[in-house]
Amino acid sequence: MSFSYHEKDADPRSHFTAAVMTVLGHIHIATLTTTPHTEKPDDTPSEEDKKGHHELIEKIVEKINSDSSTQEESTEEA
Repeated sequence: MSFSYHEKDADPRSHFTAAVMTVLGHIHIATLTTTPHTEKPDDTPSEEDKKGHHELIEKIVEKINSDSSTQEESTEEA
């Protein structure tokens, strides 16, 4: 904390107090000029969205399973 509006020969307590008051002033200004937090809207997926995602995942899993069984059959034939 090197800021002080006192003369160089002032006591250390005066320099420290001036520096702390400056920091507190900056904090106070920041709290006054900061916009308040707005609550985020609820973004929980609806039941319809959940059902659609579940169906999509089932299709992907079925495709992976059918691709892996096709690969196993071709490996057994070789």
